[in-house]
Amino acid sequence: MNKFHGTIPETFTEGNKIRSLDLNANELEGSLPRSLVNCKMLEVLDLGNNYIHDSFPNWLQTLPKLQVLVLRSNRLHGSIGNPNLISPFSSLRIIDLSHNDNQFEGQIPEGVGLLSSLVVLNFSMNSLIGQISSSLGNLKALESLDLSSNRLSGGIPEQLTRLNFLAVLNLSYNQLAGPIPRGSQFDNLQIDSYVGNLRLCGYPLSVKCSNDVTPQPPPFQEKEDLASLFNWKFAMIGYRCGQLIGLIMGFIVFSTGKPQWFVRMV
Repeated sequence: MNKFHGTIPETFTEGNKIRSLDLNANELEGSLPRSLVNCKMLEVLDLGNNYIHDSFPNWLQTLPKLQVLVLRSNRLHGSIGNPNLISPFSSLRIIDLSHNDNQFEGQIPEGVGLLSSLVVLNFSMNSLIGQISSSLGNLKALESLDLSSNRLSGGIPEQLTRLNFLAVLNLSYNQLAGPIPRGSQFDNLQIDSYVGNLRLCGYPLSVKCSNDVTPQPPPFQEKEDLASLFNWKFAMIGYRCGQLIGLIMGFIVFSTGKPQWFVRMV
């Protein structure tokens, strides 16, 4: 494993053909080089697990081919997104901003609902406040949503039941309240999705809502064996041949260190 240190140089020139830049798990510090905007062919940018100290790089939103953006476990801060862009991150499928020491703050921007290709969204372990944006219900391709360990309040939007491909939901350890929506993928989610929100009620929690009728458990559905899925970094080769599922599930499994929901499934 490399252990690069120092800053990332400002040497990304116009017209370069870089498609993937993976500097994960090094000792890089300083700010993000603005010359990355010259990487018009860039598909994967993984700078996770470093010491980068900067605000959210709104200026990356103009990269037309960027599909994977991983900035987890750095020292990033400030608000997320740029409300002035009409179609930000037009090709983005995975965004992971979790576990930043200085922590992103403010509300989840409405513009996140415009990321129509998004499959994995991880904003966990930050200081986000306010309500969960109902615009997240527009992310029809979304399979994994992790907003855990923030300071989100209010109810869980009914619009999230539109996410027919949602397999992983983690809203734990926030300040959410009210009934948990029913229907679609929500009927298959477990208690772990909601722990640490003492004012939530309804299935699958044991706390009933004041107007709750005892719900029937969802019908048994055989779960797919995920044990053979692998790291998304190696799956990129398969993805370019059309194997998008390897990219998505490999990232979910290995970026979280074989989480508890995965252990239960296998």
